[in-house]
Amino acid sequence: MLSPDRYCALLAERVICVHLNLQDAAVKVAASPDSAVRLWIGATTTLRIADGVETTLLLPPPDPPCPSAGNSGAAVFTGGNRLATGRIGAHATIHP
Repeated sequence: MLSPDRYCALLAERVICVHLNLQDAAVKVAASPDSAVRLWIGATTTLRIADGVETTLLLPPPDPPCPSAGNSGAAVFTGGNRLATGRIGAHATIHP
C-alpha cells in the first residue's frame, strides 16, 4: 500500500498535461481534448469536456440550503487517471 504522499506523486506522474487552479468561483483548467472536467459546489455539479485549450470555467451556482455549499472543487478524468482539487483531491490522497 502506498503512503498518501507517494500515491499523490504517482497520480501526478500518470495525469500528464493536466493543470487545475481553483480561484474563488472559477477553475483554470488545462487538459487534453476529450477529458471530462467535473466542477462542483456542495451537491451541485456540472460536467464539461475539455478541448485541449487552457480555459477558465465557472463553478456552478451554489444551492444556498445545502449545508455543504461552501465545499467546491474540480476533477479531471483522462483515460482512467485523475487529478482533483478541493474535497475530492484530499480524498484521492487518502485512499490509494
